[in-house]
Order: sequence, then structure tokens, then C-alpha cells
Amino acid sequence: MPFWRKFSILMLPLTLGAGAWAAAPAAETGGGAPQATTLTLLGTAGGPIIRTYRSQPSSMLTVNGRHFLIDAGEGTVRRLQEAGVQASEIEKVFLTHLHFDHTAGLGSLFAFAWTMPTGKPIEVIGPAGTQAIVADALNANRTSKTLYEAITPGAPDWMRTAVAKPVEADKPTIVYKDGDVTVTAVANSHFDAVPVPDQPYGKVRAYAYRFETKDRVIVFTGDTGPSPAVVRLAEGADILVSEIIDLDHAVEVAKAQGRTGRDLEGIVAHHTREHLIPEEVGKLAAAAKVKMVVLNHMAFALDREGAAAPFLAGVRKYYNGPVVAGRDLDQF
Repeated sequence: MPFWRKFSILMLPLTLGAGAWAAAPAAETGGGAPQATTLTLLGTAGGPIIRTYRSQPSSMLTVNGRHFLIDAGEGTVRRLQEAGVQASEIEKVFLTHLHFDHTAGLGSLFAFAWTMPTGKPIEVIGPAGTQAIVADALNANRTSKTLYEAITPGAPDWMRTAVAKPVEADKPTIVYKDGDVTVTAVANSHFDAVPVPDQPYGKVRAYAYRFETKDRVIVFTGDTGPSPAVVRLAEGADILVSEIIDLDHAVEVAKAQGRTGRDLEGIVAHHTREHLIPEEVGKLAAAAKVKMVVLNHMAFALDREGAAAPFLAGVRKYYNGPVVAGRDLDQF
């Protein structure tokens, strides 16, 4: 982990206001022993908006040297490189849902994994429609792949760079398990307020994930509104990685775009019932009795990094444990 990034984490109480907690260096426990499980935030921006200082949503869980992604938004491959990990080292990607701010980095992930083949395709696990998303990402690079094959005719089959595994998880469901990690998914409330019609591939769903390893339990809310199912999934977790949004800013933007009436009502419903304002994150963390909260999907005013401070204060109205406003490449 670069020195400047460690330093920035340790400075959180000063830069984000009283009550912000500093994260311990990710690679060590309190006794200095290496941890088997490390969380790296690769992209912490909220919403389908390109931001100067943050990539789109993506996190990496490293378990005994193996790398798993949770979402793969735009900028994922660049952040992986900065974290010292090649695209070809990623074993699996767990998609919380299929909005493009969480999936737009899949194409570059597959492409750069193909240039440094390991012989194993990247498995993508997610809700119904994951097969279509993976096929779209592969097809986006098909023309360039053909040109590269003229140089490297022995390259592996492009379509075997990635495989999709759609899963159903309306109730808590183990979607992956091996000797290092057990992953449980459950549908959250991201599509509850403004329902999306069923698609040809099935019912539209968004998932939260619980990763259990030998030394840690880490839960990712994904994009969600208040959800009893997510509270149960997060119970007792060492780290809750939670999305968070700025409702006031979202309304300001909508009004500036000229949205009124039912359009504005729909946007307010989406942000209050399908996302988490700071107070709702605090209620979730307190109800689940998690040990630490790490905020990502930071949806505050465009490039206003100082806007994180009110987020922390809002969470703390209901939750008394450690809270960190995550930034790209922070590790825990």
C-alpha cells in the first residue's frame, strides 16, 4: 500500500471532522500478524457520473493471495494496477446489479486479462442478466481482439476469457463456496420503489453480499434502500461496506435539470427508498451490530470531497462504532 494512501487514512479524523475513525493498516492485525483477508476499495464514486478523484464502484477482496471483485465500474483496471494486481489475477467478479456504473469496467477487465492469460476464465456471478452483460462486454472488444490475433495467433479463445453464472437469491443463498471463502447473497431493495419490468432474461434484482473467511466477515450492501434482508445479512460483520447518497444534492440536480411533478417525485422516491441516506446507514449498522462501517458509492455533489463530513455525522446519529469515508485505494 503506497505511503501516501496510508497517510491519508490516518489523517481522516482531521480532514473529515471530529468523530471520524482512522482505519488500521490493512495488512496487519493489532499484533502485527498478517491478515488472510484484505479489503481494497478500487472505485468509490456514487452514481453514473464520472468524477475527477474517484472511479466508479468496485472493491477487491484478497483472501490468502486470491483476488475477488465486487462490481467492476469504469476505472477498475487502472485501480487494480495501482493496487499491484493484474487483471489476469482476478478469479471471480460478484455483480451487485447490472447498472452500467457497476459493470462498465468488465470489458477492459476481460481484455487485459486476455493479454496476460492464466488459462482460467474470470467467472462473473450476479443476478439474472449477468450472462447478457458478460456477452456484451466480450463483444465490445471482439474487433480489437481479431487484430491482436494476427500478432499472437496462439492466444486463447476470446470467448473463454470470462464465463457468467447468474444466480437467484430472493432469500439468503450461498452463491459461492470454497476452502477460503463462503459468499452469501440476498436481494435488496434497489428496484423496489420504481419497479423495472421483467426482462427477457428474468426478474430484475440487486444483491447484497456477505463474504465469510477464516479471519473476517465483510458485507457489501450494493446499491440498496432500507432493507430488513440486508440487516440480517450483515449481522455481526467485521466490516459493513455501505453505499451512501446525498439526497439534498440529488434533488438540487433534478430541479436544475427542469424535473418537476411526477418526474421529481420519482427521483425522490428512488433516492429515499432505493438508496441509503446517512441516517439509514447508521440505523442499518446499529441494527446489525457490525464492528465497523466503510462508506463507498459516495454520491455527494460533484467533486466536493469535503462533503463527506456531513455523511459521517449522519451515520453517527444512530451508530457509535468506527466509520470511515472510503476513498479509492484505501485498504482495510
